[in-house]
Amino acid sequence: MTTQEMLDRLVELLNRPVDDDFFDHPTEHYTALSEANRYYYRQACTKRPQRFRQVTQVAADDDTGQTYTLTDDHFGRLRVFAPPGPRTGDELFPASAGVHREGFYTVGSKLYLTVPRVYDPGLYLLWVPATLTDLDADNDSTLPSYMHECVIYRAAALLAQKPGSLMEPMAFQMKADEYWRGNERDPSDSGALGTLVHQDEHTGVAALDGDDSAWWRHIPA
Repeated sequence: MTTQEMLDRLVELLNRPVDDDFFDHPTEHYTALSEANRYYYRQACTKRPQRFRQVTQVAADDDTGQTYTLTDDHFGRLRVFAPPGPRTGDELFPASAGVHREGFYTVGSKLYLTVPRVYDPGLYLLWVPATLTDLDADNDSTLPSYMHECVIYRAAALLAQKPGSLMEPMAFQMKADEYWRGNERDPSDSGALGTLVHQDEHTGVAALDGDDSAWWRHIPA
């Protein structure tokens, strides 16, 4: 769904006119949708961070090439590549501070190279940034579509907690939980969470060794 479609669905669930004076439409609705979206993003990244990986380039902090500043916190494993980045660039692996083999370690938001070097145009991070853009008229959720109902119902629960509301927040939250974990009365319903974790069926392929294809097939295009 687009954010507009999620907003329309949220207003429908709350069953309140958009021109009343209780909720500031659409500002409060966007705030609730954004908070719910961040919540399920964190939950999803805990179970399957590779679904949300992206590449970010970071430049050296100075001409020594000893440190690079991470632009965000992150979920799951941090992978670091030399230019031109993932797929064809060499991967740098974690190493302990003080060792002489080439690698990296992190302290807070700083990435340190055990063998300082200025990479041009920078190092490439394959990671899952912790920060999400808030949802509004110009920004849609990056979560899989099967999680959108979870977001909408949790947003409804958040809005129903507003002082003066006569709505029951738990009714909405229970529905959000059902969409997330599945209907416990239906053994075949694993919910959005089950759908997410079952997308790892080919994970074991990464452990296979050897390759029977011709050597020239590995030459980058």
